[in-house]
Amino acid sequence: MGPLGNGAPFAEGERWSVGDDYADLTFENRLSVHIDWANGTATVAVSTAFLRSEPSFVARLGLETPVATLLAWRGYAVVHAGAVVGAAGAVVLRGPSGAGKSTLVAAAHRAGLEVLGDETILVAREDPDELVAAVRDPLLSPEMYEALGYNGAGSAGSGEKRRLDLFASSTPHKRKARRRAVVLLGPFEGQAARLEALSPERFLDEFKRGAIPQERWGGTPPTIAEHWSRRAAYRLFGARDLHGAVRLLSDLCANPDSGDSQ
Repeated sequence: MGPLGNGAPFAEGERWSVGDDYADLTFENRLSVHIDWANGTATVAVSTAFLRSEPSFVARLGLETPVATLLAWRGYAVVHAGAVVGAAGAVVLRGPSGAGKSTLVAAAHRAGLEVLGDETILVAREDPDELVAAVRDPLLSPEMYEALGYNGAGSAGSGEKRRLDLFASSTPHKRKARRRAVVLLGPFEGQAARLEALSPERFLDEFKRGAIPQERWGGTPPTIAEHWSRRAAYRLFGARDLHGAVRLLSDLCANPDSGDSQ
């Protein structure tokens, strides 16, 4: 499993080997990556044919993932969350696996917001409001992929899932943002999507529900959650109302003062 992934390989044929001071990634016999954490380097070997036929996939495995892994062992911490970005900054979406992060991120992207990621993001240890993308591309079920109108716009993902191909828009300024708010994903069912402001104590208690081993792997400090709990911390109810949930996220991303009365 990839150090920054959600427990599954990005595609059949991808394999990881992780040691105390290195990580090796291979994809079939077409790509290999050796990451040296001590020296902060990554060495990539890829077949010419693979690079020509799948440039986005090669960039994801040979560039995005190694760089994110190196950053996670230095000035940044891995956080299990998605993030979407608008004019006012980024809204972090936190919840356990299966809570709907990828669906919300993809729907928000369809509505015009930018994406930092759907499963993991990188957070600066010294400035927890500084967010950086790891792998941006959301991973969706075929049904949701088609329901959101992404027919033909993505590439094969893990197992039966489809991964949106955002590589063409992965310019440097779209890979970094300042935190506007953090939204914890609550019960999926409900009449209409709504946000509830959380006290620091309740936020910290609920935040733990989204933890994954990779956060400990990178030494995620508890100071990140503590910092986030002090301002613009919410819980989202009724995400099944996808249109309403995306509207709330869009409002948060667009207006620094939105959300408090939702």
